[in-house]
Amino acid sequence: MMHIKFISLLSLASLAVGQTVPDILTLLNGTSSLSQLAKAITNAPEVAIALGGAENITILAPNDEAFKAFSQMEQIVDGEMFAPLLTYHVLNGIYESTAFSKTPKFLPSILGDYQPFRNLSGAPQVVKAVLTASNNATVFGGLGVSASVVTANVKFTGGVVHIIDSLLPPPMNISTTAQIVQLTSLVGALTKADLVDIVDRLAGVTVFAPTNAAFQAVGNLVSDLTPQQLGDVLAYHVVPQVAYSTSLKDGMELTALDGKKLTITIKGDAVFVNGARVTGKDVLVNAGVVHVIDSVLNPNNTNDKPEVSASTQSPAFPSATRSPDEPFTSGIDASSTTTGASPSATGGVSKMGVSTFLVLAGAGVFAFGMMA
Repeated sequence: MMHIKFISLLSLASLAVGQTVPDILTLLNGTSSLSQLAKAITNAPEVAIALGGAENITILAPNDEAFKAFSQMEQIVDGEMFAPLLTYHVLNGIYESTAFSKTPKFLPSILGDYQPFRNLSGAPQVVKAVLTASNNATVFGGLGVSASVVTANVKFTGGVVHIIDSLLPPPMNISTTAQIVQLTSLVGALTKADLVDIVDRLAGVTVFAPTNAAFQAVGNLVSDLTPQQLGDVLAYHVVPQVAYSTSLKDGMELTALDGKKLTITIKGDAVFVNGARVTGKDVLVNAGVVHVIDSVLNPNNTNDKPEVSASTQSPAFPSATRSPDEPFTSGIDASSTTTGASPSATGGVSKMGVSTFLVLAGAGVFAFGMMA
């Protein structure tokens, strides 16, 4: 059984006295744990009107504790960024608690062409929904940020509300996401190859993103590559289709941007691309999805196979040796934007707290970070 409450006390009281299902504004104003969300919607009339007339939706409603995580909450409650931030928490369709399972689902939000939060392919921005190993209903937004469902299946006239314990940032562009989840060697490599702007304009792609340790393991080789050579290596990490973890199958072949093949191997819960293990699945970006891997892929070694029983993989570059420092990180801000490091195998980093907010709001990501 999921470790969440299935209906609020307010809803139980309403049923007890035979009252009708409330509209969304009545529900929010009558639920003590959603007072900050109710205030925020009151301060955004266009959002209140839209939600008041909406049907067949699911609202992931951040509770007061989620809002308290922000040191500058008034900027969220009253600022222009609130409307698109909230619409990312509204799903197109009714998804009750029974929709959550151990197999992740990618549910479409109603976030549309809001600048700067649009999906570059024109598809809806999605939220990842899954039951964790401990049977907790959990949702994931951009940056791998997760929120737990603390109260599920609260009915209102337009659909259902799940109360969650963190705000979810919308998916952002590839380079911003990589920097925030501390894949700074990748950001530095993109910078050296003069590919940041190009990568951030890609749409409908899957990126296999090596960790800093993966770059360090082949540091003697990659550090001396020309920008063109480095770009050739990086192109082998991008597939021009969106492949969430649920669509990866054992033995399947994907074609990278350079036209060369990548082979997926799955043994139990372990997923590999060529010889690299996927250590962080389904980090959502506005171009598609990122999977974090523990080795740099070699476009000249497309037949590289994983050592399935090994805890770490050998580099795909036979003459590689480890460098003392993480390559390409000089001058790259490793902003401590999350309380965790790289995303876990489930795709999660942390709740979105003060430090992440300061990057999103204070550093201007909400203003320009996702623009194509």
